[in-house]
Amino acid sequence: MFLRRAPDSCSGYCSMLTYLDRDLIRSFLIAFLVFMIFIQLGLFVSVLLDQFKYIFGEGESKLKWVLLYFVLGLPRHLAHTIPVATAVTLLLVYTVKARQNEILAYLVGGVSPARLAAPLLVCALILSGVAYATTELVANDADAAAERIRKVHIEGRSMEAITREKNVFQKGQGGRFYNVRSFRPLEKKMDLPIIFQLSEDWGTTKWRLDAQGAELVETPQGEQWRFRGVIYREFDKYGNVTSFVEKTEALETEVLPERLEAELGRYLQQRFRPSQMNSAELLEYIDLFRLQGKPTYELATHLHFNMALPLGCLVLACLMVGHILRPASTGVLVGFGGGLIFVALYYTILIAAREMSKSGAIWPPLGAHGVNVLFLVVALVMLNRNRMMR
Repeated sequence: MFLRRAPDSCSGYCSMLTYLDRDLIRSFLIAFLVFMIFIQLGLFVSVLLDQFKYIFGEGESKLKWVLLYFVLGLPRHLAHTIPVATAVTLLLVYTVKARQNEILAYLVGGVSPARLAAPLLVCALILSGVAYATTELVANDADAAAERIRKVHIEGRSMEAITREKNVFQKGQGGRFYNVRSFRPLEKKMDLPIIFQLSEDWGTTKWRLDAQGAELVETPQGEQWRFRGVIYREFDKYGNVTSFVEKTEALETEVLPERLEAELGRYLQQRFRPSQMNSAELLEYIDLFRLQGKPTYELATHLHFNMALPLGCLVLACLMVGHILRPASTGVLVGFGGGLIFVALYYTILIAAREMSKSGAIWPPLGAHGVNVLFLVVALVMLNRNRMMR
């Protein structure tokens, strides 16, 4: 008879676990959506206040464009808020269930803390992927569209002016800067380049070159930029012109005191700010800076923190379940309040590490991923301790 009843007992136990998964995931998703909506409403109010004069000021209301501007900014907002929303929502779900003695009932019924954590950790892993994919695939294009809406339809600037601004761009690192009217990579040509080098203390301009155009040509010394309509000046420490050269045409070695950057064409072709680049673009940009002998820690910081923040979604989830599933964390003050302190501590250390990485004080991969590793170790210690307390 025992042999006949065993399958039924196993089936009942499996059904209980299925109900557990459904119950936790349903509670989590409902609370997560409510929390995300609440955050986005707060951001929406902030946008309305910021654009108040364009909505309720004199003239035609531009409310519809402000709404579109906000919608296009949502991908970036969502990618940044998913980790903290996941952590707080998970903390809230387990705190409420602990207060209702549901967690205790599962533990008494033989369900381990790890099994209780599994469904929501899977949700956190999926949300980590969503946050990373949003950053990589959607946010940059949406930001560009939102900026165009703000400039043209909200601030009332002409499309012609925006087009001119899009073609005029400036790049610089380590004291040398490039201002180019337009760059045509396939033809290896640039129009109206202005190149200047700052002094070592960045207080004055060391030299400056203005030209009508330039093209990349082969010479016995290798590829060089040949400038047309060249005006070259050198300056003293007070900003006075000490040397002036004007030529109809000149190679860079004929007019400049030093060669321009290696792979300058690829360097100029990259037009986005580092904060708006995906991983592939950042890796290429880092490679270009290395070829030019320039520091790459700021670019590397953007690269690694773009990965670290979505991964932080899973790390924070592990930390929350490790904290809240302790027998001593059933109270709201200790459980929920203590969890919020962990979240605040995580973001405080992450922001500090980011600033130190951008300044070169610490190695960017260590600054970005070291924080996640540290808190993941703490979370795993908590989960293991909870398992041994059963």
